[in-house]
Amino acid sequence: MRLATVVLCACVATTAFGCGRPGAFEKMLPREIDRRLLRAAIEGDTEEMDTAVKDGADPNASARHGTSLLKMTYACDSKVGFEHLLKLGADPHHADGNGSRVIHHVAHNMKDAGWIKLILKHGGDPNITLPSKEEPDTPIFYACFAKNLESVKALVSSGADVNAVGTRRRSVVIASSHQGSPIVTKWLLENGADWTARDVEGVSVAEAELHHEYDAANEPELAAAHDWILKFLADKGVDMKAAEEKSRELYQKNFRAKPGEIKVFDKLPEGIKAQ
Repeated sequence: MRLATVVLCACVATTAFGCGRPGAFEKMLPREIDRRLLRAAIEGDTEEMDTAVKDGADPNASARHGTSLLKMTYACDSKVGFEHLLKLGADPHHADGNGSRVIHHVAHNMKDAGWIKLILKHGGDPNITLPSKEEPDTPIFYACFAKNLESVKALVSSGADVNAVGTRRRSVVIASSHQGSPIVTKWLLENGADWTARDVEGVSVAEAELHHEYDAANEPELAAAHDWILKFLADKGVDMKAAEEKSRELYQKNFRAKPGEIKVFDKLPEGIKAQ
């Protein structure tokens, strides 16, 4: 793993308490004037940030491996500095050396949807894909991977396509179902997601959802959302029994597990009839 990624991950892990290694980020920048801007951004000192830019600092400066000031600042949990960098022209679509954009990182790593809202407020494109043609995911996929409903809502309210197709030709709703996020999946289906979509392996929403089970006693919200999804699909005419069998076959093939080790829904919720 590259140095920039190692340092960034170390700081992201501490965002709840602030970045523990701002000095490590500073060392990654070749120009002192840009290090000065970064220090001010991490401290949330907007006046010093303005002064640094007037003195020649670049809001879009990045480290040798492509890690931008914007990404370093959010990793250090400085929302004030992050927004001010955006105001100064920092690019939320900047991709680092690993091909990951700032907007995707924020959608995945920040539980507080206020961060993604700042990006969208300052010109962030909710439908921009990753640079790689093999992984054309938009930010909403990353919010789904994080099971972050509020960030999903923020992206959709700003124009994100709920039927975008990403890696492995997986639609947003199938990606959410695969991830085991029934609350997000339910919301997507309620807001126009295509329940008939299938990914490159032919997996449907029903087949992805049926791989998961939730304990109503310990996970009531998840279980209720899961049951709603299955009933919604059954009401649309999906053959739930066939989907159950297909789900079992697909996951057995993908994970090379024995039949008894495959967990799929073996009892449909009350009110859902197998066709």
